[in-house]
Amino acid sequence: MNPFFFGDGEALLYGVHHPPKTDVRSGQSGQGIVLCSAFGQEYMRAHRAYRQLAFLLSRKGFHVLRFDYRGTGDSSGDPEGVSANDWVTDVPREPTGPNRAEWLALQSAYLENPSDENFWRMYGKVDAFTETLPGVGAGAKNFTLDKFKSALLGQHMMRA
Repeated sequence: MNPFFFGDGEALLYGVHHPPKTDVRSGQSGQGIVLCSAFGQEYMRAHRAYRQLAFLLSRKGFHVLRFDYRGTGDSSGDPEGVSANDWVTDVPREPTGPNRAEWLALQSAYLENPSDENFWRMYGKVDAFTETLPGVGAGAKNFTLDKFKSALLGQHMMRA
């Protein structure tokens, strides 16, 4: 477990990297999972569960990063001075693989013109661009997708 701070000087985020605990030859080498902490009352209730999940995933051979959003937990910033828009930009979300170029194009189009049409075009591709990780059940995958889609929708609604 390696705690560290990352981000720009104005908004340092607290993160913890859990390196894989299994042999590199296990087939999981290089794969990583980002656990985005909850906030508010859920942060306090879920902290131990997120920590345990990170330990378990690292034992399965994954690199795991868990972090606190700006203004929460051990990250810098005043909780009163941040919004969900700030938190969405805190999430490491650089896609990889064959869908990377299309996803970045959809994001760029939306950021240049945050219209409803561009939003729903991007939102509609989230499921198609998400791969199921080995050992992750359908329930956990659907929960994570719903959480991400809710954050996108909330961000879009606040732009209007």
